Amino acid sequence: MFEAPDGLRLAEHTEFVRTLVAAIDARTPPSTQWHTAAILCTNALTAPMSHRGTRRYKSHWRRYLLACLENARPASHCATDFTEVLQRRRTLIGLAVLDSAEFLGRYELPEHIAVLPELARYRAVNMDLCLLARDLLHVDWERKIAAAHNTVVAYRDQHYCDWADAETSVLDTYHHRRHELQELVALVLDHPAVTNQSLTDQINLRTYLRDLQRAAHAITATHLPSRRHQDPFHTR
Repeated sequence: MFEAPDGLRLAEHTEFVRTLVAAIDARTPPSTQWHTAAILCTNALTAPMSHRGTRRYKSHWRRYLLACLENARPASHCATDFTEVLQRRRTLIGLAVLDSAEFLGRYELPEHIAVLPELARYRAVNMDLCLLARDLLHVDWERKIAAAHNTVVAYRDQHYCDWADAETSVLDTYHHRRHELQELVALVLDHPAVTNQSLTDQINLRTYLRDLQRAAHAITATHLPSRRHQDPFHTR
């Protein structure tokens, strides 16, 4: 199901695969499993490897990241409020995945940059884009089973509207978040704490923002029925 990164010893490889499979099966991985996976991946990443091996590693992790986002299934409980469902999934699944991905990507942002409120908001909005895109692209199937984790289903149940109105409203939220994300990029990069950094640090931050944003685009592209961009995410 999953090929471990290059550089892992046999015992580590076995534990790595067991950890990731357990995480996927459990849907909401315990923090200990995330921690174990992060340690094993980091050990492999920091070990001497060829350029080709490094590319393979990044490809493996990217596929795993997308799989985690795709298969995010927090406990349903009884929440049907759109905002609550989105917040719960963002907190339980999304940010944990991004935290792990950032750690494995070895982003070393200065402490006073990493704690900027604008950057925290950027992370949250970016995750919302991932989750909303996934839900909109799966609603045709998940509405048949009334999936409690789908934000479109939650919006319809909350507002007692038809499916078309629910999808339109959630899509409007998606586009609003997308525009907000672009505004946040400018706010972060133009922040005095950032502009006072060295050119190298500014480039690293720009790369960090771009890499996180790619996750949202990847989630959308993964589920497009065609590559012609004939989907609602490219209408505005």
